[in-house]
Amino acid sequence: MLLIKEGIPLAKKRHRAASIKGKAHIFDPQVKVMNTLKWFFAQQMRAEGFLKLSEGAIKMKLIAYMPKPKSWSQKRLKEAEDQPVVTKPDCDNIFKIYADILNGIAYHDDSQISYLLVEKFYSDNPRVEIIIMPYKD
Repeated sequence: MLLIKEGIPLAKKRHRAASIKGKAHIFDPQVKVMNTLKWFFAQQMRAEGFLKLSEGAIKMKLIAYMPKPKSWSQKRLKEAEDQPVVTKPDCDNIFKIYADILNGIAYHDDSQISYLLVEKFYSDNPRVEIIIMPYKD
């Protein structure tokens, strides 16, 4: 199964704490974005005929195509296409948000992911491509 989300790849942010009426509250600052993306991926999977959650161990490949910095020269921009990204956000934080979003949509829980490959590249077309398949394939 191949899922594609156009736009700048997101990274998981840390939970935040706030004091409301003298009580500490912990909250996820990305809950609205995650719910929107959950709906988006569910619609994409339905449109492609993937209606059943994956069972057992699975493999996941996530490729994040990051935008090129606007401050770079034209020469450097041309050279950067499809080159690995060595800046933030970290690969693990990119994986975390998309793995959490796909919980209950593509698989029961992200603990089913037994094999993982995450890559970051520069591109003129920022997006995230996620490939999910049974581990036995």
